[in-house]
Amino acid sequence: IESARPREGNGLARHAKLARAQHRSGGYWSIENPLGSYIWDFAPIAALRGLPGVALHSGDQCCLGALYRKPTGWLSNAPFMNVFAVRCPGVPRHPQHPPLQGNVVGPDGREYWLTELAAEYPQGLCVALAVSYHMFAD
Repeated sequence: IESARPREGNGLARHAKLARAQHRSGGYWSIENPLGSYIWDFAPIAALRGLPGVALHSGDQCCLGALYRKPTGWLSNAPFMNVFAVRCPGVPRHPQHPPLQGNVVGPDGREYWLTELAAEYPQGLCVALAVSYHMFAD
């Protein structure tokens, strides 16, 4: 039985290769993952940070409408991605966030990991990215 770990590593290496190709052709790309993820230390991904114009934008999704703090990193060469670089100011300026851990029962009666339900980007994040891109493109 093939282990998932080499398969995942190969997939990440392909993502890095595609990002490099896009970079060479003058196009924009981004890779998103939890800020504390080991992906940022994976050699093919970490090497992308050395490319001209590439930055790891780190921010907390609560500042963009998420219920949870959700520290996230976006590695990108797109200058409009800096919209994500906002950090939670914490209490009292920002509400206390519930912990993003454990399971909950969904409306369908099934049990879900809370992280699974929080995976969707909040609308505020999507709007912020759209506005940032629109301002960049004008």
